[in-house]
Amino acid sequence: MLRHMLTSWWPRKSRKTEHSSCFDAAEFGVQPDQISRAAREVVHELQQHGYEAYVVGGSIRDLLLGGKPKDFDVATSARPEQVKKVFRRCRLIGRRFRLAHVFIRGEMIEVATFRRAAKSWSRRFKKNASGLVLSDNQFGRMDEDAWRRDFSINALYYDPSRNLIIDHVHGLEDIEKKRVRILGDVKTRLREDPVRILRAIRVQAQFNLSLESQLEAHIQQEAHALKEVSSSRLYEELLKTLYRGCAKKQLEALATHQVLGYVIPELARQWQEHGCFADIVEHGLANTDKRIMQGLSINPAFLLSVMLWHPVQTYFRSFMSRKPARVAMTRAMDQAIDEQNLATAVPKRIVSMMLEIWRMQYPLEHHRARSALLLSSQKRFRAAYDFLLLRVDEAPDLKHIADWWTTFQEVDRDEQEAMMAALPQPKKRKSRRKRR
Repeated sequence: MLRHMLTSWWPRKSRKTEHSSCFDAAEFGVQPDQISRAAREVVHELQQHGYEAYVVGGSIRDLLLGGKPKDFDVATSARPEQVKKVFRRCRLIGRRFRLAHVFIRGEMIEVATFRRAAKSWSRRFKKNASGLVLSDNQFGRMDEDAWRRDFSINALYYDPSRNLIIDHVHGLEDIEKKRVRILGDVKTRLREDPVRILRAIRVQAQFNLSLESQLEAHIQQEAHALKEVSSSRLYEELLKTLYRGCAKKQLEALATHQVLGYVIPELARQWQEHGCFADIVEHGLANTDKRIMQGLSINPAFLLSVMLWHPVQTYFRSFMSRKPARVAMTRAMDQAIDEQNLATAVPKRIVSMMLEIWRMQYPLEHHRARSALLLSSQKRFRAAYDFLLLRVDEAPDLKHIADWWTTFQEVDRDEQEAMMAALPQPKKRKSRRKRR
């Protein structure tokens, strides 16, 4: 009787299936005010126009597992063009998946239309010889959309206006068991989109979950399919790993499952050789996680420069025997970047920042009176200085230099002048008379 009463509140155009289940979200500790105001307004506005609309995916999973969602996605029965008509500030994007980005209250809410499982006979369904789905933009109902998603814990729908959780796939049961379970045939679903391998391991590490036995067994077998994923998409997945506040834990999980090499080959080598990451990487990851937990911003360029510092040093030493130091360093930095780009396509602006951080290490180490003030005024000085502090753990002889720069930033201009005066002065070059 209660179930019938709950489902009778659904908005017009909804379709109730015999397999769906509605639950009072309050029983699971979920309240509407935990959803961003922008997402609630998007859901309300779509429902007011007669469409089904729910907050869906990782945000609901995070709330149920005690986490704090970073963003909120909405799923709806409205087609992308219909969503655009409802919201004035809306942009349609995507090829494989046609999505709507709604801009409201300074937030961007991603709105996706319910989709159904791909039908191989459809003109809109395309995949390559390995089973990687290239296009399956086929609209459907909410229950079909739930089964099309990757994991059961990501297929939960939340209606903030009625504070209901709709579960078609027993996702709440897996939440209770703290288990990551893929929907459908494991091998097929991983081949359709190999990025699901990365997502499964990330979620497992973030919330201390267990992988379903079949999923865990197939991860290593299908990991090679990550080579077919575009390097730009893998870079996006890497950023999601770094921005969760548990990057160290997630990267270690990827390394344990022998998947990290498809994302950051250098860290995979470190793990394979030593069973851990280099000290500079460990401390860099720990500091990044701490900043995120404090609500501070992070710079992916800084963390990537930390991760790739060891290959830069290795290549520099090998080039030094044949090239001048400046040329050898330039070649070493380019080589490290090129190697990483084979796995993930690092944007040029990020590469530019990484190169600046690396280039500034030599002048920081060999500080001179004439260049100290100029160096401290550079745009990337703070990032380069933080990088130098991390290097102290592996090179203790740099500590007195790092301490000098720390003091230099804390004192006033007169004391800075005194500190610079005490530094070695550059030798004056003798002028040569031109021969007639």
